[in-house]
Amino acid sequence: MEKQESGTLEVLVIEDNPEIRKIVGNIVNALGATPTLAVDGEEGIQRYTEMFNAGVPYAAVITDFRMPNKDGVEVVQEIKGMSPTAPICMVTGDSPSTIESAFDNKKFKADDIAYKPSIIPTIFNFLNYVKENKTSADIPTTPPTNGGQ
Repeated sequence: MEKQESGTLEVLVIEDNPEIRKIVGNIVNALGATPTLAVDGEEGIQRYTEMFNAGVPYAAVITDFRMPNKDGVEVVQEIKGMSPTAPICMVTGDSPSTIESAFDNKKFKADDIAYKPSIIPTIFNFLNYVKENKTSADIPTTPPTNGGQ
């Protein structure tokens, strides 16, 4: 796990590609939040669980869709299984129909989707929504899904 210091909003970034992980971490940092970087879905779920069990869950999660050791759909199901209101943005290079199919018959869905290569505006809007609508340092609220728009 890598942690980059910046703002007070703690954001978990789960991405297996080291270059994209660094880019997303830098975006989060530039938006005034503190990113914690995880290398795959398994590590991301472990990090989220540790913070959740300590009573200080991450304010938001940004996760890749396709990863080894638990993909983004599994990440969403496990994190939202612990904390249904946890705001989660999924980053993907896949088509909207692929993402929709992946979440068919799943209990939980990602709150927002950032489609590569234009992820910056979606992540910016997602994190601003989280910042503006956070009701407590310990209780994240769910932003609306914008379908990657």
